[in-house]
Formats: sequence, structure tokens, C-alpha cells
Amino acid sequence: MRNILLLVGFLSLLFSPSVCGLHGLVLADVLTYDNFYDGIDWSFTSTPSCPGAPSSSTQCGYSSNSRWARTSWNWSSCSLSPTLASASNGYLYLQVPGNLQQKGAQIESFRSDYWYGSYRVRIKAGAHSGTTQQGSVNSFFFYNTATGQEIDVEILTNEHESKTVHFVTHPGNYEKICSLPADPTKTFIEYGFDWYKTTVKYYVNGVKCDEETRAVPSAKGTIILNHRTGNTGWGGNPPPVVSTMSVDYVWHAPFVLVINPDSSGIVWTKGTSRTILWNRYGDVASSPVTIELWKGGVFYQTIHAHASNTGTYTWVVPSLLPVASNYRIKIKSTLSKDYYDFSNNDFSIKALR
Repeated sequence: MRNILLLVGFLSLLFSPSVCGLHGLVLADVLTYDNFYDGIDWSFTSTPSCPGAPSSSTQCGYSSNSRWARTSWNWSSCSLSPTLASASNGYLYLQVPGNLQQKGAQIESFRSDYWYGSYRVRIKAGAHSGTTQQGSVNSFFFYNTATGQEIDVEILTNEHESKTVHFVTHPGNYEKICSLPADPTKTFIEYGFDWYKTTVKYYVNGVKCDEETRAVPSAKGTIILNHRTGNTGWGGNPPPVVSTMSVDYVWHAPFVLVINPDSSGIVWTKGTSRTILWNRYGDVASSPVTIELWKGGVFYQTIHAHASNTGTYTWVVPSLLPVASNYRIKIKSTLSKDYYDFSNNDFSIKALR
């Protein structure tokens, strides 16, 4: 239900794997992250734009505890090397060495339940002093290992003068190419996509540039960032010198995100008015929502079947509800039962004295 991470440094924990996995299965060094309260997923330095979020929201506050890993990939003798991923000064750095094909670095989320929602990343692609036939592939993507489903954002530095980015869905290699406002190797640019059940909408600096309805993923999976030298047909020959991809932040939120009640220790009294709050993102923001009360992990009753999606609803806590400490709120879009969120923690309902 929550996926949110701020990089603060490396731990020297090792999982002692002996072989490379097929795709990011070897967890070499573990990265430590702070767990944001809501909305921001991996902020390496500054607060990113929060598309569609109310300006007064507290979603950029943070607490603690989720993790990532630097990973290896079984591609030309584990050549996506954990040693080439690092973090300092609030940025993530992914390097490729000079004059070596199919080499680079990768970082992958431990979580494997990323699904429909809004995704944003701010990247400065790796620069080099070579020719237009030389370059690297700078990537941010969703990936499901079992099905091969992907949503890719790929910047090819041998095309930097054309100022373009490739958005691709797999299987099928369905590609959309969008224009960029500047050379992606010279400045940070925000790339992103909104992933719906039947459509993926692509964004550059918060502005929609295209969309795709073919090969739209349906499975949950991981989020990956990598920087690699590809092949002569995709990315060109390797750059002559070390090239570094810099990442400022990665942002994710489901289309509906409960923010109150959400923290632990909340107690509501029967017969009193309480405010249920949520954030909404993407096209889902214009459609009504259903608000439900759950108890002990089981649906208990509908609070409102067709509430206006304003982000706020005043609820008079019914006097007949049982006194208990294991309630949660679920809010789901009327567009799809798969666009939903639960409150993170149980809250209590007590009797009026």
C-alpha cells in the first residue's frame, strides 16, 4: 500500500550470493532508505513535483525504514556490477566504464508489488566526449520477472543532440518517442508515466507527450534504475571514458492514497464527526470513489458508495459500531476496483462517555 524511500547511504550488509540471477536476483550490498509518509518514493536530494497533489498535503514528510539493493544481472558475466552504483550529496550515481560494451550499474527495489499509479523520475543522463556513434542507455523501468512485462523510460546518449526519450512497453517492444526541452546529458529532466489498466500515459517535465494502449502490463513487479552500454543498434558503441547517470529522485503514488486515518494510535469516538482524507492522482482524480470501513482485515460496511472525489469526506461515526481497535479505511475509484488504497495502520473506535 505504501512504497516510499529516501536514500541516505549504504550499509555493509551482504547476502553472500555465489551466482548471478537472471534479472536482479543477486543482492550484493544493501542500501538503506528512510520511508516517507506518503507519495514520495525515492528522493535522493530535493522534493519532486507531486502531480495532481493538493498543495497543502503533507505527503513529503518522512519517517523510516524501507530498503533497496544494488544488483547484478546475468548478462555477459554479471556485468551490471554493484560496485558501479553509489550515492553521495543526495544523488544516486550509476556508472559505465569507458570502452567496454555491455557494462554498467543497476539498482532495484526490494518491493515487488508496484502496480497501477503515477511514476516520475528526475535524471541527468551520462555524458561523454565521444562521437554520435558512441553512447550509453540510461533507464528507469517497471519490470515483472515472470511475465516479462515492462514499462521503460530509456535515454540514449548517442542521440543526445536529437533531444529525445524512448518510452517502451513489453512484450512486443511498442515504442513511443517524445521530444525533450534540452540535451538530456546537460541537465536534469523529469520523465514519467501514469499506468492504467488499458493505457500508459507518458510525461516529460509533467506534460503529457504520448500514450500507449498496446502491451499494457497487468502484473505487479519491481522498479529498476540502470545505466549500461547496450549494443551498436541500441545506444551505440561504448563511450571512450567513464560515464555517470545521476538520479535526483523517483516518485510513485497509487491513483488513490489514504492520508487520514493513516498513522498509528488514532482513536475516533462514536457519534462524533471525523474527516477522512485522501490524495488522488491522474485521470482517476475526476471520478467518484467508494469509501469502505474494514475491521480485522475483513470488509465491514460501506461508508459512502459514490462520494465526490474531493479528497475529503466528513463521517459521523455510527453509534452502533462495536468498540474495537482494528478498523481501517479503504478508498477505491469507481473507474476500477484495482485503483484503491487502505489506510496504513489500524485505528480505534471508542464509546462516547
